Amino acid sequence: MLVYCGKMDPMAGFGHAESVVLKLMASRLDKGHMLFIDNFYTSVPLAKTLLEKKTYVCGTVRRNRKNLPEAVISSKFQKGETAARKNGNTVVLKWQDKREVLMLSTAHAGHMIEGTKRNRRGEQIKKPDCVFAYNAHMCGVDRLDQLLSYYSPLRKTLKWYRKVVLQVFDMAISNAFLL
Repeated sequence: MLVYCGKMDPMAGFGHAESVVLKLMASRLDKGHMLFIDNFYTSVPLAKTLLEKKTYVCGTVRRNRKNLPEAVISSKFQKGETAARKNGNTVVLKWQDKREVLMLSTAHAGHMIEGTKRNRRGEQIKKPDCVFAYNAHMCGVDRLDQLLSYYSPLRKTLKWYRKVVLQVFDMAISNAFLL
């Protein structure tokens, strides 16, 4: 865990989010692990750096990030359609569900896979392989965030260090309940 207390020491060529990921993953690099991250941390330079260190990345990406292919970002689709661009092992994919979903992955090819769920007409729903993997592995983090949001102990008058302690304590209680 890294507590943000203002300005962090910048790593060469990386912003704040990329520096946090690289610092937290320092002991796990070069081991072939797969890292699932959300859109705040995902970027093309981070994905390439982690891939050089034998760590694969899969995550959602914000459409205003630099170095994303314009052909994928600007395309308009009907529900279920996709567009993907591959550069080496890095795939940037846009898939239209109810909303557009932008994914970046260094471990997936962006192929469409049939899921187990069916739509109203009885047809199996097809999704890109990186979306299936992301949903399978990020559900715990998203579920924890959802559970913690219902009864937050944080108050506006608390000092920042009390907020950190209460957040960690709240996460521990929620994880213990789920276990």
